[in-house]
This record gives sequence, structure tokens and C-alpha cells, in this order.
Amino acid sequence: MPDQVTKKPVPILVPWKAEVIPYACRKFRTVHVCETVHAEIRTPAPDEARVAFRLSTFHSRREGILPEGKMDVVYCDGALWWPVSPFTEDVRSPFFRKNRDNYIGADRLLKKLADGSGDLLALASFQDIRSYPRLVPFSELPRIRICKEHNRPQMKALAQRRASENLMIWKDGAYVRGGEPVYVQHPFNDGHAHSDDGMAGIGADRSVDPYAEGLPFDVGCFEYGQRAFMAGKFQAADQRALAEANRSLISRRSSKFEDLIEVLMPEAIKLDRAAVRLDAIYRAVDRALKADKDPLWTDLRGLFAEVSARGPKRPTTSADRYHAILRFCRLAAERNDLPEEMEEAYECFLSFEESDEIAALGSFPVAPEDDAALGELGEARAGQWGAAC
Repeated sequence: MPDQVTKKPVPILVPWKAEVIPYACRKFRTVHVCETVHAEIRTPAPDEARVAFRLSTFHSRREGILPEGKMDVVYCDGALWWPVSPFTEDVRSPFFRKNRDNYIGADRLLKKLADGSGDLLALASFQDIRSYPRLVPFSELPRIRICKEHNRPQMKALAQRRASENLMIWKDGAYVRGGEPVYVQHPFNDGHAHSDDGMAGIGADRSVDPYAEGLPFDVGCFEYGQRAFMAGKFQAADQRALAEANRSLISRRSSKFEDLIEVLMPEAIKLDRAAVRLDAIYRAVDRALKADKDPLWTDLRGLFAEVSARGPKRPTTSADRYHAILRFCRLAAERNDLPEEMEEAYECFLSFEESDEIAALGSFPVAPEDDAALGELGEARAGQWGAAC
């Protein structure tokens, strides 16, 4: 494939707001404005991209969901790209059997970007703007006597960044940047809403909150896979036999194993299991801390906020997140009433710490108090198992 990928500018309707006093008025008011900007997105020629993975299930093949019942994950410009759908990426979903036109093609994507419908770049929701039709075109703004503040340059830059980094058009299809697909098994058999085995993307990068960084929908069922990632219940795309052997009890009872990831580009498999598992545990703790207002976690919330604000590509990302989780576990070990989400993350980290996978993170300094805490946590866990036996 060529080194340079073709790009072209596309129009995007950008909403922004300002605090102004119009002429003939005396009080400030908030005005919601819109204007069109252009952003360059990838539009590779046929030979500038290729299908890396092809996903399908029994239902998708039988019902004719998607072309030939299969969904292509495309490799281009060093990244993987999934078909755009703001509803769900799960090809097994009955939603697609009833709404087969909800995968957005190139023409529909360009139309939605140009008129703002669907808020695909989450520009309106980012500002709590609820209705595009109520926006005032920039060219029709009334004369302004005083403008106190506005976010026009910030929103224009955000629109251009989100579009250029996350969207691609190839062979009349619309794609969004995503991650490597893997097989996942539901690890707890507890009747959770996401209780079936399946397939999921591991994420385009190691962002703590992909929705805040990119587009507002679940690319490649990333959210669906988080609990499996935490527990280590997932396999690479070329490990289908291992995935079948590790099926969860609830999945074995409900259906045959019909999920299939065809690997057309083996070199696109770069799965780092340890990083995926660590990141999933970190996300779960981060989310739980934000939801729990107990003063006990105040300092820890500050630490997680500081770590999460750092770029996910830093060489110290794994060490920073590991140490933050370890601090959480030291506090969690003293509690007998942990919320469910914290308890699950805590147990998953202890299991991860005892596994062979932890070595893949590499070695990094651990403070003496943290090292001692790890030993105590391990002894406590061994005691729990001994009592259970």
C-alpha cells in the first residue's frame, strides 16, 4: 500500500455559543450559532487500504445482515477502521434485522456532517446544545453590541480534529477508527445485560474515555468487552479454537459457537493482553470513583484524575495506571462494603497480579509500602481461598 493516503476536505456544520448583548438590548443572553468549516478526512483509493478482518455470526450470515452477512474491519494508514454506526456495532443484534439501513455509507456520512443531523461528532452534546434547528447561522447573526465570551475557535478546532482523526471513506463505505477485534467471554455468569460471549474491539488506543476523545458511539462493541478484558477472558482474532474452548457457561447453554473472525491480514494482530487488561481495570476503577462520593476516596479521585489527564501514548502509562490501581487496592482491602463495580475491579486486579500476564507489562519501581501491600493482599486472598476450601 502507498505511504501517502489520499485525503479530501469535507464540510462540517459546527455549533458554538456566545454570551452577547445585541443592539437595542441591555442584558446578556446566550446565542447558539452554527457555521460550516472544512476538515480533511481520509479518502483512500482502493489500493491504499485493505480488509484486515471479516466478522460474522450465524445470525448475520443467515439473515443477510450486511453484505454477505459479514462486516469488514479495514486497515489503512497504520490504523484499523470499523463501519460507522451510531447505534450498535454488534453484528448479532436483532436491531440490524429490523433496521438494515443503519450502517452509514459515504453519502449519508457526508450529509450528516454537513447538516449536523445525528451529531456524529458530538459537538452539540459537548456543549449541552439540544437542537440543531434552533441554531442561528453565523451569517444571520444580529448586530452585537457587546460579546462577553464565545467558544467559536475551540469548537471549530474540535470538529476538525475529531473528523480528521476518526473518519474515513473507502469504496463508498464510511468508517471510524477503532481497535483490533478479539473474541470475548462473559466472565461472571451473573445475568448482566452484556452476558453473552461474542466479539469486541480493544479500542483504537489506550484512552481512558474514548467517547470524550473521539466519537460518541461504541466502536466495535468496545464497551461490551470491558468486563471480559478486566477478567482476562478474551483471545486474539487467530485463536478461535481457544475462544470456543473458553466459552462461558451461560453461552454454552444458549447456543452453538458461531462467531467468526476471518483474518485476512495476520500482521494486523498486535494484541497486548497485559495492557488491555490493565487499562480495562483502570477504567472501571476510574468510573466507580467518579460515581462514589464517599470522602474516603477523595485523594484517590485526585490521583486518578491526574493520571487520566496524561496522554495514553506516554512510555510511563502502564506504570502510572498500575500504581494508581495499587493505591486503590490498599484502600479497598480495608473495606467490607465495596460497591459492586469496585469489588469487581479489585478482584480482577488481584487475579491479574497473580497471573503470568503481569510480567508482560515490564518492570517498574514499586514503593516499599506498595510492595508490602501487595504481599498482604496476596496473603489475604490465599486465606480467603483456604477458608472456602
